[in-house]
Amino acid sequence: MRDPATALLMIMAIALIVGAWYRLSGTREAATSAAARACSASGLQFLDGTVSFHGARLSLRRGQPLLLWRYRFEYSRDGEDRWPGEIYCLGRRAVRIQVEDEQGTTMLVH
Repeated sequence: MRDPATALLMIMAIALIVGAWYRLSGTREAATSAAARACSASGLQFLDGTVSFHGARLSLRRGQPLLLWRYRFEYSRDGEDRWPGEIYCLGRRAVRIQVEDEQGTTMLVH
C-alpha cells in the first residue's frame, strides 16, 4: 500500500502539470491571434496560422514576477517569401511583436 503523503504529492504534481499546460495553451492561442492581427494590420500574410513556443523567462512588472512567453511565427510580404517573426506575451497579452526582413528587425506592437 502506498503512503498517503506520496499519493497526495503525486496528485498535486499532476494538477500542477495540467494547470501549466492549460495556461500555456491559452497563452499560445492569444499569441496566435495577436500575431495574425498585427500581420493583417501591417499588410503582411501570417503564414501557417500558428505560432511555436520558443521559450519563457521570468520578468518583473510593478515588482511582481511574471513569465514572459516567447513564440515564433513566419510571415510573407507577397506570398513568395518567408520571414521570421517573434511575439512576446505577458500572461495572455502581447507586449511586443517583431518581424525581420532584409532591412533588419521592425517592431509592430510594443
